[in-house]
Amino acid sequence: MRSRTCGKCGGRMAAGALVTPTQGGFQPAGWLAGALEKGWFGIPKVNKKDLREVLTYRCDRCGVLENYAE
Repeated sequence: MRSRTCGKCGGRMAAGALVTPTQGGFQPAGWLAGALEKGWFGIPKVNKKDLREVLTYRCDRCGVLENYAE
């Protein structure tokens, strides 16, 4: 993983992840192109093969977050 610098203050960016609570644990955030299509009970329909992992970086100095879909 390459080193990143904050575009806001020039501080060092630390790699991390955004997680979502689920039943019995946590799940990493994902990115999906286009508008969400909703199914039963308003739950989004998601094809896992189209889902991209989101990498998040946090500035050690100012706390700004930057997200990147991998």
